[in-house]
Amino acid sequence: MHQNFLKTRQTLCQVGFLLILGFCVSGCCALQTNTTHKQLHMVDVNVYPSIIYKGIHRTACIDLGVLPKDIDITSFTVDISMFGTGYKELSSYVEDHSKRYCCCFDIPPDIAPGVYRLPLKACYNSGTELNFYVGLNVACRPISKEPDILSPANQSIIDSVSNSHLVPGNYVEALDDGEYAFDKWVEVLKSAEKQINLQSYYLDDSGRCAMLTDILQGKAEKGVDVNILITRYSQMGKSPLTYLGLKRHGINVILIGDIGFPKDSSPSRKWLEKMRQDYRIFQDIPKAPPFMEWMEEKGDANIKVDYALHEKMLIVDGRKAILGGRNLSDCYFYWWKDKDLYLEGPIVEKIQNGFMRNWKEFIVAANCLYLNQGDNKKGPCSKGDIRARFVQSKPWNGNYSTLDMLCSAIGMAGKSAYISSQYLALPPLLESALIGAARRGVDVRILTNSYDTGQEVMFSMCHFISLNYYRDLLEAGVRIFEYEGKQGPKDLRPYYHAKEFLIDGIWLSIGSFNLSIRSSYLESEVMVNIHDPKMASRQQDAFLKILAKEAREVTLEDFIHEEEAHSVLMNLAKHIEILY
Repeated sequence: MHQNFLKTRQTLCQVGFLLILGFCVSGCCALQTNTTHKQLHMVDVNVYPSIIYKGIHRTACIDLGVLPKDIDITSFTVDISMFGTGYKELSSYVEDHSKRYCCCFDIPPDIAPGVYRLPLKACYNSGTELNFYVGLNVACRPISKEPDILSPANQSIIDSVSNSHLVPGNYVEALDDGEYAFDKWVEVLKSAEKQINLQSYYLDDSGRCAMLTDILQGKAEKGVDVNILITRYSQMGKSPLTYLGLKRHGINVILIGDIGFPKDSSPSRKWLEKMRQDYRIFQDIPKAPPFMEWMEEKGDANIKVDYALHEKMLIVDGRKAILGGRNLSDCYFYWWKDKDLYLEGPIVEKIQNGFMRNWKEFIVAANCLYLNQGDNKKGPCSKGDIRARFVQSKPWNGNYSTLDMLCSAIGMAGKSAYISSQYLALPPLLESALIGAARRGVDVRILTNSYDTGQEVMFSMCHFISLNYYRDLLEAGVRIFEYEGKQGPKDLRPYYHAKEFLIDGIWLSIGSFNLSIRSSYLESEVMVNIHDPKMASRQQDAFLKILAKEAREVTLEDFIHEEEAHSVLMNLAKHIEILY
């Protein structure tokens, strides 16, 4: 159940508002309608996005807090009739000593730029009403005019679309080699003295990764605060006993599933509500070819779609972090090709805050305690000279920061844009960014899985999903390379799972985001941007080496041959890509 709705001010920009009743005191608003009611203190009023860019953001969200938490308000409503949708009630829940109210609503695609004043109304049990306004800022999408992605002007644009900023003074290391990456995970976990915060798609306690779960359990027994977020469906489907073992050792574990739109804190959810929820989620996804073709043929009323957490990160004592694409299973370290980052410095505090936001968001549903950051709250001191940016998205909150950031970065490419993704299922914004870059002369290359490497996952269905997007990309001049890897036991080849974006050999972004509709609009994602030309150049050299020695370039002629041979499977892939 969705509890915390864009609460933290690190990712939300506080919006000024005009009070018709009351007065402002020290940044909070103290309101009182008559002496029979408790005084209402407005803790904060936030809007996400702080700036709504036309053509990028389709949903706006309002979140406000009031004191005390037992104030006798029966409802909060926002008047969005100017958008043609009438009034909408804000859902409520209790957080510590305050009460939060939140809601999200659709933004018309033809909305004109400007500042909109939305009336909000609080109704008391007695029938008394309290009225005030919240501001909604709509602007045209910023366009880069600078040739250098690292220029202050371009980084200011990325600041605005990603709700983040650059943090200097960091040490960053790319964990490309799987065995070395595993050793680093062991080293970092063993170094924990106070707290371990871990988020993964799933955690396996078999093979060598059993060592990681043993360390986690051993640290918990020694009094280290161990907190784990895992995606419910993947964990219970792949390794359900691991979850039980972690709980038995006193580890705080939250299984995340059934994520939806903001709603009240009622524990009951009937099947009809679930069906309506799935339909609303489905309706919120951009309807773009080839997915549109299937929807027009089959209709969309029976689809079942859920949001999911897809982030992978580890933070130890608020001082060290690992973030990237690997889940905690042996295949990610010893068979598949994947990539993580090891980080020290002030950027770790941003990653820690990202984990804390997730924890607080699902804490009530899981009946867990709030985490105490303690000494970690101050964050680590400078550890190097690299500037880095942490970007986090949550589609169920209308937050598409990773998508917006990456599309903007591709739009800033002047020479090259090299990208790796396990498969392609492109929403219009991503496809437009890639094709637009290629047509203006940028060397755009995408590395993804081949049919052979795709055998590792669902009988290469990822390959047939990707094929549906090849033609438009190839005709625009995008170069596509399929990973072949080295042949292993039983003629199998390793799956390519890394998510990496390289712009002009000077800018690098690594994390959990795939070139897919799910990463864009259904799954929460994290990325870290690295502003270090030397590191970006090394990663680019490694990328080009893979293309030369372990991948095969796909030509338009190759694609036409595959299209003829696999038309049935490609058509089937259209039906399931949204679930993949």
